[in-house]
Amino acid sequence: MLPSVWPGDLLTVRRQSFSEFQSGEIVLYEREAGENTLTRPYGPASPGGRGFVAHRIVRRNGRQLITRGDSLRQNDAPVDEEQVLGRVVCVTRNGRHIGLEFTRKRRIAAWVLRRSDLAGRVLLRFARRSKKFYQT
Repeated sequence: MLPSVWPGDLLTVRRQSFSEFQSGEIVLYEREAGENTLTRPYGPASPGGRGFVAHRIVRRNGRQLITRGDSLRQNDAPVDEEQVLGRVVCVTRNGRHIGLEFTRKRRIAAWVLRRSDLAGRVLLRFARRSKKFYQT
């Protein structure tokens, strides 16, 4: 979900009625290993079994949500109502609350990340180094 959500961010999730979900919101849902969930090569590897996915809602399709990561080119497989755990209401990074809006800066960063895996790896490496710098 770069650039909106980074590895290590703490997500606060709130349950809500399925009918309340709207396009543009970030939703947390559960996927079985091997289901059609798109990932990036620089994302964390998940072990077998179930995994959690936090992606932005693109649209609704009856009792399913169509989602996509901010920096991904394609939508995920449809998400059934039973898979949905809740809506992400807060992202905390290094003790600070981060806005969930898909701002112009994030749209530009997502556009670059969609086209370059190298850009994603460089961005994450830079973030890790700067995090270590501030922790010392």
